[in-house]
Amino acid sequence: MKPNPTARPRLAYGIRIARLIGLLAAAVLALVSYNEKNLGGLALAALLALVSYFRAGDLSAATPTVPLKQTLLDVRALLVRSPARTLGGLALVLAIVSAALAVPLKLSWVPAAIWVLSMAVLIAAARWHDKALPKTRLVDRLRAVGKDRALMIEIALVAAISLAALALRVWNLHDFPAFMHGDEAESAWRGIRILLGDDPIAPFVTSPDWYNLPTLFHYVEAVSLALFGRDEAGVRVLAGITGALSIPLLYLICRLLWGRIAGFAAAILATVGHSHLHYSRIDVFIYPSTAMVLMMLLIVLVYRNKRSIMTFVMMGLLIGLSQYLYSSARLLIAEGGLMLLVLILMRRIELKHALVVLLAATVAAAPLILWYAMNPVTFGGRTDEVFIFSQPALRHTLGPDYQLPRDLEKLIGIQLKGVGGYLLNKGDGGGKYTIEFPAFDLITVATLWLGTVLAVTRIRRFGEFTALSWFVSGFMIGGLLTIDAPTGNRLIAATPSIYLLCGLFFQYAATGLASAFTARNPNYRSAATTVIGAILLIGAAAYATPWNLDTYFVKFTKVADPVTPLLTGRELAPLDRSEWRTYVMGLPEMYANYAPVKFLAWKARPEDLLTADDLKPATDGRKTIVVALARNFPELDKIKLRYPGGEEREIYDQRGRLLLKSYKLP
Repeated sequence: MKPNPTARPRLAYGIRIARLIGLLAAAVLALVSYNEKNLGGLALAALLALVSYFRAGDLSAATPTVPLKQTLLDVRALLVRSPARTLGGLALVLAIVSAALAVPLKLSWVPAAIWVLSMAVLIAAARWHDKALPKTRLVDRLRAVGKDRALMIEIALVAAISLAALALRVWNLHDFPAFMHGDEAESAWRGIRILLGDDPIAPFVTSPDWYNLPTLFHYVEAVSLALFGRDEAGVRVLAGITGALSIPLLYLICRLLWGRIAGFAAAILATVGHSHLHYSRIDVFIYPSTAMVLMMLLIVLVYRNKRSIMTFVMMGLLIGLSQYLYSSARLLIAEGGLMLLVLILMRRIELKHALVVLLAATVAAAPLILWYAMNPVTFGGRTDEVFIFSQPALRHTLGPDYQLPRDLEKLIGIQLKGVGGYLLNKGDGGGKYTIEFPAFDLITVATLWLGTVLAVTRIRRFGEFTALSWFVSGFMIGGLLTIDAPTGNRLIAATPSIYLLCGLFFQYAATGLASAFTARNPNYRSAATTVIGAILLIGAAAYATPWNLDTYFVKFTKVADPVTPLLTGRELAPLDRSEWRTYVMGLPEMYANYAPVKFLAWKARPEDLLTADDLKPATDGRKTIVVALARNFPELDKIKLRYPGGEEREIYDQRGRLLLKSYKLP
């Protein structure tokens, strides 16, 4: 057997690359050791650098070239021969370095900078790979659009619906919703902590005191608070923007899959749907995952036949980045993996494209992956707590004397009743919205199930299969397999699939009716489809719009609870601790450090006050204020008698109920 003449050069090349990686590892170790003032680590880094730099015989005077120089020359040659693969490998190395640095340098900007750089390098690799693909200049595309009057009208209508969706989601965020859930406020409080800087939060870990959720999205909340104000409206604006962004995404997906009528139906019903509206009017930690699912699906639909590597890089980055958000974002892993499998089976893509998605997702999620690997108990996080087959969940659902498999049928019945009711005529039982009203209007419910039947009969088609699999997997993972179903915030990442199925029905209904009416004159079928579709859409909008808006902005306001923490926080929000000593008489119903109070009154930092006898007015020149809940009004009256002449204010909610009184001591 003849020796392979290329084996030795390849081995030498591999050794040189390994040595370069060793030098990078030595640099990382040196940086970490220097930050920790660890002399032993610095010595180990120096030793690793020497071992990587020199090889056997390199200390000899006969060495023809400097090893590191030759290694760098090899890297340069590799860049010239295969720049896309080299950049992709470099992106992975940078992601690993950022993850390694994020462990010891939790609060440093260095790991975050390297992490962002790794994703930028990966995108550059994809652009380099795709540069040989045929392209159309953006200017030429815009000119073509400008010449198509029908397309211009379509774009204008979609833009108008999207602007209406944005207005409905960012208007008067102070008063609607009329309450602030503790989870929303707790998450927002972490954004405030980042802005204040006195109690910082590491970006690439999970919160040990808050469901072990990833902490990076708190930096998104901090950006929202910095841009739009440090209050409840400020933290909700970005949620409104991402919620409104889902409308044109829904339209484009339906438009590409089935047609214009499907797109307009999905966009209109989602724009006014009160459940969709509510969850895009509360804190940003919930809704972006939904927009990411839609973006992922749109990317696949637009580019699935073009074999563009950028398609799969962007898909992987979306999946990876989404894992830093709310737990429902894990649906992207399931849905993305399923779409890739289907496309491989349909021979639209190859296995290597799925590996590119895996690479991109790994680069984006590398710091979090390493954190989970080092702290596996945190991986389940909130998911472990709400999983229906956990022992606490089973006791809560079936009672303390439950037995499986004896009670399995009962459990299935309870879960199906909850989730099925949510998709028919029941409300949201999760606590972040209301169970008082059906989650969806009659038009949405009817067309959802009719669209589901159509999708089942056409399940071999990519669009129908995708919508149906998203719907089933989303409501299985976020509903049937969770405690206290239905809980709207866990189902929010699956909710857009409802509107996809609604759009599917509208498209087929318009097409079918047009075919029936123009059976003798097929030339008029296209025009008839447009007219019938417009009639169906106008009728649906005429019913759904007033029903949903009245449900959310009128009826929900009358039943929203609890509003007391929000009103307490607002009363104390203008006050600064340097000028005021603030007390809350809320126990046993509410304590001063409850999340909405803590978040809104972050400058005041109020304290609990149990009785009038416990009051200690400020003696350091500051003023004193007491806020009391209704059950503690008698104690507040004692304070007024003891310190007469102060300023009292009564605080009512939107229903006219007297809930609070505040008293500023003289």
